[in-house]
Amino acid sequence: MLRRLTLIVTVSAAACVLASSATAAAAGTTYIRAEATSPEFLFIDAAYSGPPIFDPWHFTHPLSDLGCAFTPLDASSEAADSHLTLLVRGWTSGDLFDPDTGVFLGQQDALHARVAGTVVDSAGNHYRIRGRFFDDGSRHVLPGQDYYGIGHVAIMGSVGRVVGQAILYRTTDGGDSWSLDFTKVDTCT
Repeated sequence: MLRRLTLIVTVSAAACVLASSATAAAAGTTYIRAEATSPEFLFIDAAYSGPPIFDPWHFTHPLSDLGCAFTPLDASSEAADSHLTLLVRGWTSGDLFDPDTGVFLGQQDALHARVAGTVVDSAGNHYRIRGRFFDDGSRHVLPGQDYYGIGHVAIMGSVGRVVGQAILYRTTDGGDSWSLDFTKVDTCT
């Protein structure tokens, strides 16, 4: 027997509004359909080896290092000035732990995500953003990672554009934080 649960949570304006629908299924997985808006932090940068700019674990760099016109605001300002929607659909096991040792084992996921909306650069220019990602659970190395997918994203505006492969990373531990890290840039103007 399948059960359907719909949950709507509204928190303060600075926090995320989340609408989620879940159906319980066999074998310890759950089908989710979730929509999120208004992250508290939005990081947009390039991921490649070398000295990091803010996070030594991710080795991220500003897109301007690659000659891109798009230079995002700091993460909290970018989140406040952007208008984004994140849709996630698919199956997830959630965080898995070894029952004997309590060691985190990762996740088993088949989650598709779409991100769409507008972002603003440091000069006040507006850009459209669209991306599609897939999370199979293999990159979850810490508990509490809500989404960690690889896909394709395009940021386009009258001043320039950035198009390429990227990682979409989302965590809600300590606040709703989204990170778009370009791993391969196809177009950068």
